Amino acid sequence: MNPTLTIAIPTWHNMSQLSDCITTLINYTRFPYQVMIVDNGSDASMAENSKDWPNYIHYVDPGQNLGWM
Repeated sequence: MNPTLTIAIPTWHNMSQLSDCITTLINYTRFPYQVMIVDNGSDASMAENSKDWPNYIHYVDPGQNLGWM
Protein backbone atom coordinates (compact mmCIF):
# COMPACT_ATOMS: atom_id res chain seq x y z
CA MET A 1 0.00 0.00 0.00
CA ASN A 2 1.34 3.45 -0.88
CA PRO A 3 1.59 5.93 1.98
CA THR A 4 -1.11 8.58 2.06
CA LEU A 5 0.53 10.69 4.74
CA THR A 6 4.07 12.07 4.92
CA ILE A 7 5.41 13.08 8.31
CA ALA A 8 8.35 15.50 8.04
CA ILE A 9 10.65 15.77 11.06
CA PRO A 10 13.40 18.40 10.99
CA THR A 11 16.22 17.65 13.44
CA TRP A 12 19.66 18.73 14.54
CA HIS A 13 21.85 16.78 17.03
CA ASN A 14 18.76 15.26 18.63
CA MET A 15 19.06 11.47 18.30
CA SER A 16 17.54 10.69 21.70
CA GLN A 17 14.23 12.48 21.11
CA LEU A 18 14.21 11.45 17.45
CA SER A 19 14.53 7.77 18.43
CA ASP A 20 11.62 8.14 20.86
CA CYS A 21 9.56 9.83 18.15
CA ILE A 22 10.29 7.11 15.57
CA THR A 23 9.54 4.34 18.07
CA THR A 24 6.21 5.95 18.91
CA LEU A 25 5.29 6.35 15.24
CA ILE A 26 6.14 2.71 14.50
CA ASN A 27 4.23 1.38 17.51
CA TYR A 28 1.11 3.54 17.37
CA THR A 29 0.49 4.83 13.85
CA ARG A 30 -1.76 2.57 11.80
CA PHE A 31 -2.54 5.01 9.00
CA PRO A 32 -0.41 4.36 5.86
CA TYR A 33 2.49 6.79 6.22
CA GLN A 34 6.09 7.55 5.45
CA VAL A 35 8.52 9.64 7.47
CA MET A 36 11.05 12.12 6.12
CA ILE A 37 13.81 12.92 8.63
CA VAL A 38 15.53 16.13 7.50
CA ASP A 39 18.86 16.53 9.26
CA ASN A 40 20.32 20.01 9.63
CA GLY A 41 24.01 19.23 9.77
CA SER A 42 24.27 16.72 12.65
CA ASP A 43 27.32 14.52 12.97
CA ALA A 44 27.73 11.23 11.08
CA SER A 45 26.07 9.17 13.83
CA MET A 46 22.63 10.30 12.65
CA ALA A 47 23.21 8.86 9.18
CA GLU A 48 24.63 5.68 10.68
CA ASN A 49 21.56 5.19 12.89
CA SER A 50 19.24 5.72 9.93
CA LYS A 51 20.43 2.43 8.40
CA ASP A 52 18.50 0.54 11.09
CA TRP A 53 15.18 2.27 10.42
CA PRO A 54 12.37 0.64 8.40
CA ASN A 55 12.32 1.39 4.66
CA TYR A 56 9.37 3.81 4.98
CA ILE A 57 11.51 6.15 7.09
CA HIS A 58 13.71 8.25 4.83
CA TYR A 59 16.75 10.20 5.95
CA VAL A 60 17.64 13.41 4.11
CA ASP A 61 20.98 15.12 4.73
CA PRO A 62 21.52 18.41 2.90
CA GLY A 63 25.25 18.15 3.73
CA GLN A 64 25.44 21.34 5.74
CA ASN A 65 23.70 23.30 8.46
CA LEU A 66 21.03 25.37 6.72
CA GLY A 67 20.49 27.67 9.72
CA TRP A 68 17.20 26.37 11.12
CA MET A 69 16.40 24.47 14.33
